[in-house]
Amino acid sequence: MVPYASARDDVAPKALAWWIDAEKKTVTEIPSFDCPPIRALAGAGDGGFVALAKDVANPAFCSMLVAFHAAGKPRWKMEANQDFTPESSFAPKGVLVTPRGEVAVFDDIRKTIHLYDRAGKHLHTVDLEMALKRDTDLPSGITADSEGGIIVGDMHEKPPFVSLAADGTVRGEFSPKFKDGGIPDWPGELHVAPDGHRWMNNLHNLVRLDDTAVVDRIVGIQPVTYTLGIIGTAACDAKGQIYAADEQTGAVHVFDADGHKLHVCKPTKTDVPGNFRSTNLTVNDAGRVFLRGRGSDPNFVVFGPDGTRERTVPTGEGFCEWYSRRGSAGMWILNYRDITLTDEKLALGRQIERWPDHSWIESPYSAAVAQDGSLAVLEGNESTASSLGFFSPQGHPLCDAASITERAKEGWLPAAQAMGNCSGSR
Repeated sequence: MVPYASARDDVAPKALAWWIDAEKKTVTEIPSFDCPPIRALAGAGDGGFVALAKDVANPAFCSMLVAFHAAGKPRWKMEANQDFTPESSFAPKGVLVTPRGEVAVFDDIRKTIHLYDRAGKHLHTVDLEMALKRDTDLPSGITADSEGGIIVGDMHEKPPFVSLAADGTVRGEFSPKFKDGGIPDWPGELHVAPDGHRWMNNLHNLVRLDDTAVVDRIVGIQPVTYTLGIIGTAACDAKGQIYAADEQTGAVHVFDADGHKLHVCKPTKTDVPGNFRSTNLTVNDAGRVFLRGRGSDPNFVVFGPDGTRERTVPTGEGFCEWYSRRGSAGMWILNYRDITLTDEKLALGRQIERWPDHSWIESPYSAAVAQDGSLAVLEGNESTASSLGFFSPQGHPLCDAASITERAKEGWLPAAQAMGNCSGSR
C-alpha cells in the first residue's frame, strides 16, 4: 500500500493499492480503490484483506477497520470510537487474520485485542494485562501463529514475545537469540509463515527461528566483524584516528588519520545487547575505546589501544552518555539531571548540577569536547534543542549561549539544524 496525498485542499488523502503475484512476478493496480491512507493490513485468507486506515485529521491514529473483497471492493468497515465497549476499539494499531478467519485488532491505548468474524461481528475481547497477569508497557504489535493463536510482542519485557490462544489463554513465551547467545535487534516485526516457521525483521536481515526461538537461518547482510557495514556511530581520538562501530555487530573498526585500517575491536555477543545505531562511542587519551549499545543493559565494553577486549564497565540505570576528557584518561558523564567528571580510574568526582546561568540542568542531550578539554553541552532533544552551556576542563562554567529554540522560532534556522551546528563545533 502506498499513501497518496492530493495537493488540493478540498480532496482528502487516499491510498493506492496493488496486487502482487510473487510466482508470476506481476504487480497489478486495484482499480477505483477507495480507502483513506493505510497504516496496517493483513490477508483475510479468502483472497480479500483487512486494513487499518489512518485518521485524516490526525494521522498519528487509525480511525477505522476496513474489510475488502478479493476484487478490492469494501466489504464492511468499523469506525474507531470512544465508547470503550468490548466490541469497539479506541486506538487500533495492529490487525491480523487467524487461520480460522477471525479478525483481531490490537488497541494500543486500552491494551486489548478485539476479535471479529469475517462479517465483522464481534466475538470477544482479550484484556492483555488480565491475560498476562502483569502491566504491559508498550506492546508493539500482534501477529497470527499457525495454530489459530496470537503472538504479542513487547520489546520492553523479558521474554519479549508471548503466545496466546484465541481466547486469551497464555500458551508460552520466548526470547529470540542467536546460536552464540547474541540477541537479535528486534524492532517488533515477527511473522509466521504458512509452514509454521517464525520470521523476524532484524533491520539488517531477516532471521528465521526454530522451535526453541534460536536463529537457524539468516537472509540478508550476514553479521560478520571483519567487514564494516552500516556505521552506527563514529568517533575520533586526539591523534586523529577514526573509530567506526558497525551498526549490526558492534565491532569497532579503527583507521589512522589517512583512512588506513589498523585493527578491529570485537565485542562478544553478550557484551552489549541491542543494536549499535546512534549509540555511545568514545576514546580516551590513553587510546582505550568505550562502547555502549542501545539495549537495556547499561554496561560499556572497554577495548585496549590495540583492540583487545579488556572488560565491561557498569554505568547505572537510565540515560548516560560518556565523553572523553582531553588531557586526561577520565570521562565526562551526561546524566538526566547533571554532568559528572571522573578520573582515569573512572572514580566519580565533581558533579555539575547547574548551567552557567545558575539554572538547574535538565535533560542534557549531547556534548562535544574541544581540543583544550573544555566541554559544550546541548540541552533538549534531537528535535527541540533549547540551550548550550560551556564548561572548563575542570568543570567550571565558562559562559552562556543564546537560546537555540528562540532563534529557530524566527524562521531562519530550524531547531534540528541549529542543534547539529552547535553540537558539531568541536
